[in-house]
Amino acid sequence: EGEVLRGFALLMTQNREELQQRRFLASAIEVSSQAMVIANNLQKIVYVNPAFTRITGYDASEVRGRDLCEVFALETDGQAIAVLRQGIALGRLVQTELLGRTKDGIPYWVDLSVVPVKDEHGAIGHFIATAHDITQRKQVEEEMCRQAREDHLTGLSNRRASEGLL
Repeated sequence: EGEVLRGFALLMTQNREELQQRRFLASAIEVSSQAMVIANNLQKIVYVNPAFTRITGYDASEVRGRDLCEVFALETDGQAIAVLRQGIALGRLVQTELLGRTKDGIPYWVDLSVVPVKDEHGAIGHFIATAHDITQRKQVEEEMCRQAREDHLTGLSNRRASEGLL
């Protein structure tokens, strides 16, 4: 009887530790500055964290059931979307930069990583996507390119830009 009680106590301790770990993980996802999205094996969204809403303007109820690729890549060229879809279809980690639009129509850039999560049989059960807002970095890059092509005093094309036209 003592052995049964010790086994029960050990099981209760393990369950409590697992529950605490799940709470920690859930809290980490909720407070993350990166958008986190969970999609089912059909690539339909089942969960988004608050950072997703902050970046895109869409809340969970507006994107639940929508296609994972389409939510982030509304303005991205077809080739980038094809690469994203192909990687997902093959069950591979995919990382790419995508241009989207917020609910209010404002463009934003994200560095998106999509990872397949396999079940105990090796089949893909879900996809986890993390998206880091890189809009500010892209704006700086664009400004640097513009400055490299223009005369800073006149705003006219410089020699480098003119050579590119020839």
